[in-house]
Amino acid sequence: MIARLVCFAAATVIAAAPAPLKVLIVDGQNNHDWKATTPPLKKMLEATGLFTVEVATTPAKGGDMSGFRPEFRAYRVVVLNYNGDDWPEATRAAFVAYVRGGGGVVAYHAANNAFTQWKEFNEIVALGGWGGLCHQPPPPQPQPPCKLSKPRWAAGGGGAPATRRRARSCAGATARP
Repeated sequence: MIARLVCFAAATVIAAAPAPLKVLIVDGQNNHDWKATTPPLKKMLEATGLFTVEVATTPAKGGDMSGFRPEFRAYRVVVLNYNGDDWPEATRAAFVAYVRGGGGVVAYHAANNAFTQWKEFNEIVALGGWGGLCHQPPPPQPQPPCKLSKPRWAAGGGGAPATRRRARSCAGATARP
């Protein structure tokens, strides 16, 4: 009788467990070795038992992208391991619609700067680091010259050599040579 109850309880728990979430990894081009990173990403996700993972690989750089049209809406999460040629307009529109409809996106490493000129993509990933996204210097602003005072330790401020630093006369300015 106890064995039947345990089996019933186990079957109930298993039946109540949510189905694994479907994940799509997009790769095929990258300035990093996507061929070496996609398999471990897939393996790690599947090892949790929470995800089933498929991979959509784009044509090689410079190839015909017109046939690259993953069915994003079939997945709960899209993991981008991609940084390459622009996607076709229909694929871009489907990706934006997927996100607006509640689809999840993970930009893995360099994927955050895959499409520097695609406004919606940059809003989706919320950050990016190359291709003119955030590495352009700000417009010049008039600033008072920054003068370094005596080192604190020389002025009696104490501190171990590792903590010795100079106080700046203007907040946030960078010391000049």
